[in-house]
Amino acid sequence: MSRRLKIIWIALIVVFLILAIPVRVECGVIGYACATGPDPSGTYYTYYEIKPLGITAIETIIHQDLGLYYSSGNQAHSTH
Repeated sequence: MSRRLKIIWIALIVVFLILAIPVRVECGVIGYACATGPDPSGTYYTYYEIKPLGITAIETIIHQDLGLYYSSGNQAHSTH
């Protein structure tokens, strides 16, 4: 394998790894609001997804949720 081809392969792998970096996205889509109302104890919750950076970038460009993510959950926030 030539040196130039090795450099191209390494560059492609690096780009792929960068696009796979996990990013936390509130509400599953950048710019959305999804907090619940506070419960009797004053706690409210927000939904989040951990997505690949590449998917987050594509969703930001096309303004649509693709539904691809590594994991998701709800985070509690206290108003006190």
